[in-house]
Amino acid sequence: MFRFTYLVHKKHLFFSIFDQTTRKMTKIYKLTPSVIWAFLCLLPNIQSFAQRQTTPHPEAVKIAIDYVSKQQKAWNLTEQDVKNHFVLNSYTSEATGVTHVFLAQHYNNVELHNALINVNVLPNGEILYAGNRFMPNLANAVGAKTPKILASEAVISACKHLGIALKTADLQVKNQKNASEMTFDKGHFALSDVETKLCYEAINDKEVRLAWNMNLDQLDGENFWS
Repeated sequence: MFRFTYLVHKKHLFFSIFDQTTRKMTKIYKLTPSVIWAFLCLLPNIQSFAQRQTTPHPEAVKIAIDYVSKQQKAWNLTEQDVKNHFVLNSYTSEATGVTHVFLAQHYNNVELHNALINVNVLPNGEILYAGNRFMPNLANAVGAKTPKILASEAVISACKHLGIALKTADLQVKNQKNASEMTFDKGHFALSDVETKLCYEAINDKEVRLAWNMNLDQLDGENFWS
């Protein structure tokens, strides 16, 4: 551990570093008035520079979306692929000022599971890095546009697969946002409410099918399925 001490003598600033482990003075530094004055003059510029480097760009999300549009051909995406997205998440690193923007791909407002684009925008508006997991020509890959089973049937099927006894009468809707997104009460079969959402799941790189994405927290507390 180190201890810093200072002394002002005849307009000079002296400071020393004392090593408390070895009980020895490591070094004595002398700063002249001119050096101190130069440092004080530069301090506002140093602070301003540091602030500029860590302040996020105010239009980082728009910059990210514009960048994706420009990468359409390079990423082999259709115009519809680029337009059919929503901002899944966006946050800024306090240490670097980099804004991380995540875009999710959808078709007719139904999300393609794990189809994401991540764009990292520097404070000056330049792109640091971008990763693409969108499916090219998603519209062509879509087959059925309506699910064959209801969300409640999907929950019962999942419970049966996991060995959880659950009857249709015991499954109660707690909240329904729309026909493709609803929450079921945990009842006596789960630790938390079961959230379900209709999505597309990729079978291969040219075909997707509808599926119910859900979270299921088992009563034993050992398994959380999603």
